[in-house]
Amino acid sequence: MPFLRQSGQLWNQFIGILAAGALGFVMTWIILKVLDAIMGLRVTDEEEVEGLDLSQHSETAYSLGGSSLRER
Repeated sequence: MPFLRQSGQLWNQFIGILAAGALGFVMTWIILKVLDAIMGLRVTDEEEVEGLDLSQHSETAYSLGGSSLRER
């Protein structure tokens, strides 16, 4: 079976997968820490209560006051 004869290659690929995952995790963590220090990653409590659509984009996503069209 060729699969068993090349188990060293399979092990190398497994180590490569783990290394790529670890590198991606560490670099993402570093980038998020830098961004958090520079501009912050969270909105204020007031903005969260007000709604992110309004505070971040200056628009309303849902109109919960009912429809302006009346059924006939």
